[in-house]
Amino acid sequence: MHGLLNLFDTGGPNAPLESVPKIEADDPAAQRYPRIKRSDDATAAYLTGAPK
Repeated sequence: MHGLLNLFDTGGPNAPLESVPKIEADDPAAQRYPRIKRSDDATAAYLTGAPK
């Protein structure tokens, strides 16, 4: 597992949300991570396990 999922596992649910502003700031022209707006709200849901 890597990337944002790893951040959830190692840093808890706030870790990925706290990293998004830094990622956006490091890519102000939206070249590496194309997006319409320079920055936006962040929301995440992380579900584990299989339904029973």
